[in-house]
Amino acid sequence: MLALSIAFTCLYVLLAYALQRSALHGPDSLPLFTEVWLAGACALLWGGWWLLGRWRSRARYLVLVIGGVLLGSVALDLGNIAESHDTSVREEEMAGVRVSAVRDAMYSTAKGDPIGIRLSFDVEFPTRDFYVVYPFLKPPEGTFDGESGDSGGQLPAGELERAPLDMRVIDRRIEPFPRQENRGDEAASKDPTSGLTFRPGVRYRFAFDLAPSWIRRPAAGAGLCIAWPGRNNWWSTRAAFDALIRVDHPTRYQVTINGTRYGNALEGGEPRLTTGTYNPKAFYDSAMSEKLPACGPGMVVVY
Repeated sequence: MLALSIAFTCLYVLLAYALQRSALHGPDSLPLFTEVWLAGACALLWGGWWLLGRWRSRARYLVLVIGGVLLGSVALDLGNIAESHDTSVREEEMAGVRVSAVRDAMYSTAKGDPIGIRLSFDVEFPTRDFYVVYPFLKPPEGTFDGESGDSGGQLPAGELERAPLDMRVIDRRIEPFPRQENRGDEAASKDPTSGLTFRPGVRYRFAFDLAPSWIRRPAAGAGLCIAWPGRNNWWSTRAAFDALIRVDHPTRYQVTINGTRYGNALEGGEPRLTTGTYNPKAFYDSAMSEKLPACGPGMVVVY
């Protein structure tokens, strides 16, 4: 009896260690659920050992083994339990994040050349917490089906292959900027898609500048550059890439604001589009007019 209880305790500790390691890439609440399970399992195991010790039947060994196995099996489902808990908490928090006054306009260079889209919106948060809020814009699926670029090349067919037309955040402004809540976190203020801590009762005004994802800003304050696909990129041909980024088709872009339900169908939001129309070819012409350089060799080209 004592040896069995010690063996099960060692097994539980090993399971808890494995769960804590997996929590690095798993649900946020998994460490807490693991600690609660380990404490509860050990308490029930040794409580059962004490009670069964008063029972003189040999069946007590079988009861202890079955109980120990059942307690251990709970650990195998802790990941799903923690994931369900985190999803529920995230849905409640997201439901309380209010987005309003969403506006879009052309984003132009200092010379006045249209190079992307400027999206602004107000956000109010329900609790003081860490939030990752940034927009994602892309042409609606099927927008350019059956078209070819002005270079004469046929556009790639799949949505993934058309990812260079998706808009990438290159600049962010927040008023008022939550400096008190993020004191000492320099990286958070420089990275336009980083998360920040916000407090309730404040209406924050976000403004994002976005450009096609083949146009990059390598670092905060740096100039724009063009991320041409490399030889080892999954693009079939350079002609297909050129045809895509030069497609002449004004369209309204689909808008999703990460961290909120706005335009986020996966979180129960309704599809949203920009009020204005934007032409990928105009962005290409501006990049050529501005003579944007190619991004340096250190730039990892991932669309």
